[in-house]
Amino acid sequence: MKRVKPDRFVDVPERRHPASRDLVEKLKVLMKRGWRGRPLSVGEINNEGDLETIAGVHRATAAMELGIKIPVVILRERDLPSDTFGEIMWGGVDYEHIGWVLAEAGLERAAELMRREEELGGFYRGT
Repeated sequence: MKRVKPDRFVDVPERRHPASRDLVEKLKVLMKRGWRGRPLSVGEINNEGDLETIAGVHRATAAMELGIKIPVVILRERDLPSDTFGEIMWGGVDYEHIGWVLAEAGLERAAELMRREEELGGFYRGT
Protein backbone atom coordinates (compact mmCIF):
# COMPACT_ATOMS: atom_id res chain seq x y z
CA MET A 1 0.00 0.00 0.00
CA LYS A 2 1.14 3.52 -0.70
CA ARG A 3 2.03 6.07 1.97
CA VAL A 4 -0.72 8.60 2.73
CA LYS A 5 0.44 12.21 2.98
CA PRO A 6 -1.16 14.21 5.83
CA ASP A 7 -3.15 17.38 5.21
CA ARG A 8 -1.42 19.07 8.14
CA PHE A 9 -0.01 18.54 11.63
CA VAL A 10 -2.05 19.41 14.72
CA ASP A 11 -1.57 19.54 18.48
CA VAL A 12 -4.89 18.37 19.91
CA PRO A 13 -7.78 16.67 18.12
CA GLU A 14 -10.85 15.71 20.13
CA ARG A 15 -10.95 12.00 20.84
CA ARG A 16 -14.07 10.04 20.10
CA HIS A 17 -13.77 7.72 23.12
CA PRO A 18 -11.47 7.21 26.11
CA ALA A 19 -8.14 5.53 25.47
CA SER A 20 -6.79 2.44 27.24
CA ARG A 21 -4.03 3.62 29.62
CA ASP A 22 -2.00 0.45 29.08
CA LEU A 23 -1.93 0.92 25.31
CA VAL A 24 -1.21 4.65 25.57
CA GLU A 25 1.79 3.95 27.81
CA LYS A 26 3.15 1.37 25.34
CA LEU A 27 2.71 3.82 22.48
CA LYS A 28 4.48 6.58 24.39
CA VAL A 29 7.57 4.37 24.65
CA LEU A 30 7.49 3.84 20.87
CA MET A 31 6.94 7.56 20.21
CA LYS A 32 9.76 8.94 22.36
CA ARG A 33 11.59 10.16 19.26
CA GLY A 34 8.51 11.52 17.53
CA TRP A 35 5.57 10.40 15.44
CA ARG A 36 5.89 7.11 13.59
CA GLY A 37 3.54 5.61 11.08
CA ARG A 38 0.49 6.71 9.21
CA PRO A 39 -1.49 9.91 9.84
CA LEU A 40 -4.68 9.88 11.86
CA SER A 41 -8.09 10.09 10.23
CA VAL A 42 -9.99 13.05 11.68
CA GLY A 43 -13.27 14.79 10.95
CA GLU A 44 -13.72 18.56 10.99
CA ILE A 45 -16.68 18.76 13.37
CA ASN A 46 -17.66 22.45 13.17
CA ASN A 47 -17.08 25.72 11.33
CA GLU A 48 -14.26 26.66 13.72
CA GLY A 49 -12.11 23.84 12.35
CA ASP A 50 -12.19 21.65 15.47
CA LEU A 51 -11.12 18.08 14.71
CA GLU A 52 -12.21 14.74 16.16
CA THR A 53 -10.52 11.40 15.61
CA ILE A 54 -12.17 8.85 13.37
CA ALA A 55 -9.31 6.40 13.88
CA GLY A 56 -6.26 6.68 16.12
CA VAL A 57 -7.53 7.65 19.58
CA HIS A 58 -4.69 5.84 21.34
CA ARG A 59 -1.98 7.29 19.08
CA ALA A 60 -3.50 10.78 19.47
CA THR A 61 -3.55 10.48 23.26
CA ALA A 62 0.05 9.25 23.44
CA ALA A 63 1.27 12.00 21.11
CA MET A 64 -0.61 14.73 22.99
CA GLU A 65 0.84 13.58 26.30
CA LEU A 66 4.33 13.73 24.79
CA GLY A 67 3.74 17.08 23.09
CA ILE A 68 4.21 15.63 19.60
CA LYS A 69 2.49 17.21 16.60
CA ILE A 70 0.05 14.77 15.00
CA PRO A 71 -0.18 14.27 11.22
CA VAL A 72 -3.83 14.14 10.12
CA VAL A 73 -5.96 13.54 7.05
CA ILE A 74 -9.06 15.68 7.40
CA LEU A 75 -12.55 14.60 6.39
CA ARG A 76 -15.01 17.46 5.89
CA GLU A 77 -18.79 17.30 5.76
CA ARG A 78 -18.89 19.23 2.48
CA ASP A 79 -16.83 16.49 0.79
CA LEU A 80 -19.45 13.78 1.34
CA PRO A 81 -23.03 13.07 0.28
CA SER A 82 -25.78 14.34 2.59
CA ASP A 83 -25.79 12.75 6.09
CA THR A 84 -22.76 10.53 5.35
CA PHE A 85 -20.34 12.64 7.41
CA GLY A 86 -22.55 12.42 10.49
CA GLU A 87 -22.99 8.70 10.03
CA ILE A 88 -19.22 8.21 9.89
CA MET A 89 -18.47 10.52 12.83
CA TRP A 90 -21.20 9.33 15.16
CA GLY A 91 -21.34 5.60 14.58
CA GLY A 92 -23.83 5.09 11.77
CA VAL A 93 -21.20 3.40 9.59
CA ASP A 94 -19.39 0.34 10.91
CA TYR A 95 -15.67 0.99 11.33
CA GLU A 96 -14.74 -1.69 8.79
CA HIS A 97 -16.93 -0.04 6.12
CA ILE A 98 -15.68 3.55 6.44
CA GLY A 99 -12.94 3.04 3.83
CA TRP A 100 -15.49 1.75 1.33
CA VAL A 101 -17.86 4.68 1.99
CA LEU A 102 -15.02 7.18 1.51
CA ALA A 103 -13.91 5.50 -1.72
CA GLU A 104 -17.48 5.64 -3.04
CA ALA A 105 -17.46 9.39 -2.32
CA GLY A 106 -14.22 9.78 -4.32
CA LEU A 107 -12.06 10.55 -1.27
CA GLU A 108 -9.28 8.14 -2.15
CA ARG A 109 -6.59 9.41 0.26
CA ALA A 110 -8.96 9.14 3.22
CA ALA A 111 -10.23 5.77 1.96
CA GLU A 112 -6.67 4.45 1.63
CA LEU A 113 -5.87 5.54 5.16
CA MET A 114 -8.95 3.81 6.56
CA ARG A 115 -8.11 0.64 4.63
CA ARG A 116 -4.69 0.70 6.28
CA GLU A 117 -6.30 1.23 9.68
CA GLU A 118 -8.50 -1.79 9.18
CA GLU A 119 -5.71 -3.93 7.74
CA LEU A 120 -3.05 -3.05 10.31
CA GLY A 121 -5.26 -2.50 13.31
CA GLY A 122 -3.01 -0.31 15.42
CA PHE A 123 0.11 1.80 15.73
CA TYR A 124 2.43 -0.87 17.04
CA ARG A 125 1.32 -3.53 14.55
CA GLY A 126 2.59 -2.51 11.16
CA THR A 127 2.85 1.24 11.03
